[in-house]
Amino acid sequence: MSKTAKLTNPLQTIAGGPSAPETFLFLSPEWVRQVIRTVESAKQNDPALRARLSDYTVNVHYIVRNVPPHLRPWYGKDGQAEIFVELKKGSVRRVFIGRKPARARPDLIVTVEYKVARKLFLGQLSPAVSFINRRVKAEPVNGFRHWPKLAAKSIVTGSQVLKLARKVPTRFEPRA
Repeated sequence: MSKTAKLTNPLQTIAGGPSAPETFLFLSPEWVRQVIRTVESAKQNDPALRARLSDYTVNVHYIVRNVPPHLRPWYGKDGQAEIFVELKKGSVRRVFIGRKPARARPDLIVTVEYKVARKLFLGQLSPAVSFINRRVKAEPVNGFRHWPKLAAKSIVTGSQVLKLARKVPTRFEPRA
């Protein structure tokens, strides 16, 4: 069973919602939303980060393959998590968690195995080396002409976003 959750304003769900859990399950929709909130909050407080991210107007389709069974209720029995992020000048405009909506047109498809994503998150693998060794694959699609300019910057900026994501209290197994 695959579900798609739409988040139009990542900061909208902060106010008035239930209190945040102590930790978030890695790659769950709640974890993805919390990472977005963390990055958006960091941008508010860091003009240099905001300026670096403002270079990015891109639609990215993230595919994480071979997710463990405890994540499959959100992503489907095929074990493939999909997260579609629409960025405009570094600001998240829309996020779809689950299957990419049919009308969404990615500029870039980023594919990674769950075990690699977990090791990247834990700091056990280098993002730059993983990209160079094709453990993380970034494929431009639909004639995306800006990719060569963004590719090198994306390694550095992606590492900064990953450091921010690591601030999200994360667990890798569901609560008992």
